[in-house]
Amino acid sequence: MKKYLSKILLASVLAFTGFLASPASQADAASSNGVDYVSGSCKVELWTDYYTYYPSSSTTVDTYATNSGCGTLYYSMQVNDQWGHKISSQVFTGSFSSQTPTKYFSVSMIQDYSYNGYDQDAYTVQISLYSDSARTRYVGKATTNIMVVK
Repeated sequence: MKKYLSKILLASVLAFTGFLASPASQADAASSNGVDYVSGSCKVELWTDYYTYYPSSSTTVDTYATNSGCGTLYYSMQVNDQWGHKISSQVFTGSFSSQTPTKYFSVSMIQDYSYNGYDQDAYTVQISLYSDSARTRYVGKATTNIMVVK
């Protein structure tokens, strides 16, 4: 009986460990750890697949936004340093009424930023929201924090 119990326990531990170690292929196991846009019953959240990215193991920052009760919004999405300066040449634009398609920011294109001699690893993914397709009528933004350790 003891042998069977130990085998069942070992199999359970291995199965649970495999479940925890398996990476998400897209932004499915995402986290929103920043600032959401909320106005009345309208809410926009920005999601990423991970919080910390290592260029040796992560090639992209997978990001999407969800829209609840806002109608159609137009957006511009980019990666900024912690002071709000755009630090990647990648900018995605489009419109959405429930969820944006997953956008993929290349980790290698996120510029290593240094300020007063200190290497900065903290960045934000930002989605700027507009009420018109020309993106001239700004309504707000949502951000989520990420770390890129180079």
